Amino acid sequence: MNILNRNQLHSKSGKLTSAISVLLLLCLVLLSYFEMNGSIDITIEDLEEIVLQDKNQTSHNLSNISPEKVINISYENISITFCNDNNDSTQLCLHKFVNFVKKSENELLCALYELDEKVLVETILNKSNFVNISIIVDDNYYDEEEFIVLKNTTINLQNDSLRQSRYNNYMHEKFCIRDNSSVLFGSANPSINGMYYNDNVIMEVNSEYISQEFLEEFNQLSINNFGDEKIKNNFTSTIYQIRNYSNLDDKLLGEFEILFCPQEDCEMKLVSILNSSTSSIYFATFVLTLNSVEELLLNKANTGIEIKGVVEPRLMNTRGSEINKKFTDFYDTNFEVRKDTNRKTMHHKLFIVDDEIIVFGSMNPSASGAYYNDEFLVVLNSSYYANDFLNEFERLWNTSIELGE
Repeated sequence: MNILNRNQLHSKSGKLTSAISVLLLLCLVLLSYFEMNGSIDITIEDLEEIVLQDKNQTSHNLSNISPEKVINISYENISITFCNDNNDSTQLCLHKFVNFVKKSENELLCALYELDEKVLVETILNKSNFVNISIIVDDNYYDEEEFIVLKNTTINLQNDSLRQSRYNNYMHEKFCIRDNSSVLFGSANPSINGMYYNDNVIMEVNSEYISQEFLEEFNQLSINNFGDEKIKNNFTSTIYQIRNYSNLDDKLLGEFEILFCPQEDCEMKLVSILNSSTSSIYFATFVLTLNSVEELLLNKANTGIEIKGVVEPRLMNTRGSEINKKFTDFYDTNFEVRKDTNRKTMHHKLFIVDDEIIVFGSMNPSASGAYYNDEFLVVLNSSYYANDFLNEFERLWNTSIELGE
């Protein structure tokens, strides 16, 4: 028989007391929540929101939010918008950006490669009278005519002129964080072409957790850590699960993760996902010069995987691109590449794998995109959202032309 000595008893008792204290504290928090909301009924969605309530009192660095490996987000807190120069889609992205800014109450933080759309600039300027705003842009666009009006105001402006990388690479990100609770991000630059003509996609997510992840990236840029000077943030490898809590039916609709480049190996992630394909890979890319991706697409086509791609014609002959050299020679029923016909730019950085896994973001599949620029990559695994991306690819495909035309 094991007999506990006095010290062991005190140790056991202390641990039990601590556990009881934690449980009592949790009960008090729950009771306070119910009291504030005038109800003692609770749903699964309520449990999610308990952690995320009282957003206005959250500190700038969100120190009270701890990184988790899996975080649940209601699908009602996510929206995905495609924009192009079609009549039905014109200015959709502009309206999304403008409304995002207008809803800010305390703080707006943006890292934008370019910002020169007049309506959006004026909206930001007006909003700066009421909220704290900080904006980081690439140094090539710091003196744009429309952007200049934001200088000498209360807005904190910065560029990446102090970048220490071996090339003059870009602060190429496109995201804004509102009130530490929502993030707008994607492939669209809030420029005239980006808002009115180019093919793009943007995603808005209302979540303090994903806001924290983007905030850690923003903070690195704000202290002039660019490119390979950045370090992995605390939310690396965090998976966001998208759930439908309607009628208490907790249904998993998919999941996604965010990678920031170059500190998180974006090329390896992209290649790994493409390599996992068993039936098809569709892509629509502004630039495609990563040899690992080009070779993988060719090899996959050799194994019978269906490959279809739409590329921006102006960038087909850029240095490092093998599209004309390799893809044209290989052209067959398994591998088809076509040229986009947008009068401006097909600006997507989009891959769709097996009609279910979607990769998009600010990163072009190029060496600069993966290793030198400041970028992010979104990996979305969801048949629920895949149809929207497949419809976008089909639209691009149906309006594209053959490489030789």
